[in-house]
Amino acid sequence: MADARHIPVILIDIAEFSKLETPEKRAILTRLDGLIVSTLKPLVGFADPQRVFSWHGTGDGYFLYTSIYPTPLVMRFALDLEQALIKQNMTHTEYLMRLRVGLTLGDVEDVGKQQLSDAFTEATRIIDHERVRELLNETRPMVLATSKLFWDDWNNHADKATPGLAVSPLLPWSRVELEVKHGVRLIAHIQREDVSSGQTGVDLTIWLQALLHRTGSLEIRGIGSGAGRQKDAGRYPIEQLYTTLRSSGGGNQDLKELLHGSFRLL
Repeated sequence: MADARHIPVILIDIAEFSKLETPEKRAILTRLDGLIVSTLKPLVGFADPQRVFSWHGTGDGYFLYTSIYPTPLVMRFALDLEQALIKQNMTHTEYLMRLRVGLTLGDVEDVGKQQLSDAFTEATRIIDHERVRELLNETRPMVLATSKLFWDDWNNHADKATPGLAVSPLLPWSRVELEVKHGVRLIAHIQREDVSSGQTGVDLTIWLQALLHRTGSLEIRGIGSGAGRQKDAGRYPIEQLYTTLRSSGGGNQDLKELLHGSFRLL
């Protein structure tokens, strides 16, 4: 395929994929396939996402590109993928996915069985930069970054505010200058570089739900009936295990004594 126009290119890369065992790789790739298709489906209507988007596997992720859909739809897809990923990781704790996603614009050309694109190279350089890599953590399973060309096209696109494609104007983005190979410097925009920056108006509901899922329960293990056997871990909400501290007696006087440290525990 050769296209004279700049078209949106999406690079989805699975962090630390090479460190996983084969069963884990298989499970994560299967989940990621389904996650991409289910996230694209509402945006492309009755069309088959795998037909309208060209897919190119990279071993630990994908390049997706299309000459049909504009940058606002691609941005909407990336943000929807982030939300879907957080929800999936909350229910599939055995194989957590962490993704780096890069959005660029460029030409894609087929040369035999190979695909050539400067946009591929630019997306790879952006999401492989250590500044992007270090942003991934257990409570932030996806980092989204765009090239300057993609950002400018999306930011000025007439369809940016179209219902179904519009995104919150309050999403925090950082404009950064990344030094890559041979002294080349790339301008990029990174989404939510600092979640704790104190910016107002940002919906952190999904992020807080993921944090609660990780920290709101305790695993209690028992001893099995047979030698060398152990009961499966039970996961219990901390609120169910919490025992309220009480003092003897009752009334406000006990509260005053508690605050002054002169009380007798039951």
